[in-house]
Parts: sequence; C-alpha cells; structure tokens
Amino acid sequence: MTERERLSTTLGILLAGLLQAEEEEAESQRRPRIRSESGVFRVGEEGLGPLDPPFDPGDARL
Repeated sequence: MTERERLSTTLGILLAGLLQAEEEEAESQRRPRIRSESGVFRVGEEGLGPLDPPFDPGDARL
C-alpha cells in the first residue's frame, strides 16, 4: 500500500466518523424533551435520561 493510498484510507475513515457523529447529534436533537422538577430529560431508547445530571457532588446542600 502506497503512502497516498494509506492517507486516502485514513481520510475516508475520519470523514465517515465525522458524518456518523453529525447524524447522531441531529437524531439526538429530534428526540422530545420532558421537563421535571429535577431538570430537563430527553426520551431515548433506554427510557428517560437527564440532559444534565441533577446532582452535583460538589454542591452538597442539605
């Protein structure tokens, strides 16, 4: 395999990865959001999951 073929293959793999990440981000934005008292949740394949964790270990207010 020549250097040019190796570079072409590497660039193809990187481009495919970027396109896949872009598609996943677009799909994530289309999921409906549900508000709750502890934060905003996004409906996913696994059920409900927080967009941002509602609990911050450094913020221990009791």
